[in-house]
Amino acid sequence: MLNLSLTLAIGLPLTFLHVWSPYVHPGRYIDSRYWLPFADGISITYIFLQLLPEITHLADEVLHPDEPYVVRFSGWLEALSAWGAQNPFLPLLVGFTFFYGLERGFERPVAHGPSDGAERRVHFWVHMFGMSLYKILLGYLMGQITSVSGLLIFAFAMTMHFLVIDFHLLEMHRSAYHRIGRWILSGAFLVGWILSTQVEIAPPVLAMLVSFVAGGAVLMVIQDEFSESHDNSYAAFLIAVLLYGSLLLVF
Repeated sequence: MLNLSLTLAIGLPLTFLHVWSPYVHPGRYIDSRYWLPFADGISITYIFLQLLPEITHLADEVLHPDEPYVVRFSGWLEALSAWGAQNPFLPLLVGFTFFYGLERGFERPVAHGPSDGAERRVHFWVHMFGMSLYKILLGYLMGQITSVSGLLIFAFAMTMHFLVIDFHLLEMHRSAYHRIGRWILSGAFLVGWILSTQVEIAPPVLAMLVSFVAGGAVLMVIQDEFSESHDNSYAAFLIAVLLYGSLLLVF
């Protein structure tokens, strides 16, 4: 594991990015048609060149009986672990479907009337539940990174990704998200990182969690880039993929 103080120095600013985002958000200076697809390009490049290879690597790791994992498969579940190693991207599909379901459940216009406020509150809390789970998993993954370069690459990609999340949650729940939502998501990421210092998860289980997270991230990028409500610049997306992809291939 990396030195704790180094992880804190990089991880804490990332943890509280949601809290600070109203003051440092690129939308204050750059048209969303350009910075959104650029951030999406960074995110999708990280997924394809870092997360997906990591999933296959973790799925292929062999467990040994004497390894002190707190979260691991045992007994008859070892068969499930072996099956999961053969199907490492199934949780990606599950994650994609899960987060898509959260979105579709509230896709219809909210009718104006006495129930309007209550339905919006339910919408907000369902989003907070799904995104908190997502952020806890990402916080745990940050704590598992074992190299400085890997931590820096992760932090840059997640900075872009978290700013996109902020943009969309502010669009949907501006007042509630600004008042409490951004604090919840920052806390969830911190909880995930703290868990990573206390809990060792067996590689096949971690592979499934990483795959699940990747499914949610892929959905968010697709929603952005194929949304009719956002006239995104393909050039900005392409530049991000080329520049960040070249960086990842070098390191």
